[in-house]
Amino acid sequence: MAEATQFQRGKRIFHGSWCIPCFAMSGIADGDFVTNFTPGFAGRIVKWYWIQGTPVTTAAKLSTLNLEINAVNVNDGSGTNSTIALTSAACTPLGKVIAGSIIGGANNFDKDDTVSVEASSTTAFVEGAGTIVIEYEGNVL
Repeated sequence: MAEATQFQRGKRIFHGSWCIPCFAMSGIADGDFVTNFTPGFAGRIVKWYWIQGTPVTTAAKLSTLNLEINAVNVNDGSGTNSTIALTSAACTPLGKVIAGSIIGGANNFDKDDTVSVEASSTTAFVEGAGTIVIEYEGNVL
């Protein structure tokens, strides 16, 4: 499901990303998009974003994605959830990067914690595809 890439940032810390494909945005519905992915190492989530594949051409479609660790929303440090707003207008052209809001608080995970992505406020897309990218810093085991 998620593929990790890693780059060492120091003697004990590495940087990497999980890339989660969405082959058909028409399949996005309110609820979990990714449920309980276990990284298997300790670390912290640094940022996340969406890279648009097949563009959306139908107007007035949307979904808000939010990130969770152990079913608790990851936030920006002030208590506001970190989200990615997918809208028809934003999901074009091919290759467009839609940044998630800042991540600052409650972003640490242990080796047995779970990471989930949840969708809400969804108005079903007709077409489109893309990839969620979650960047992290991990601790060397």
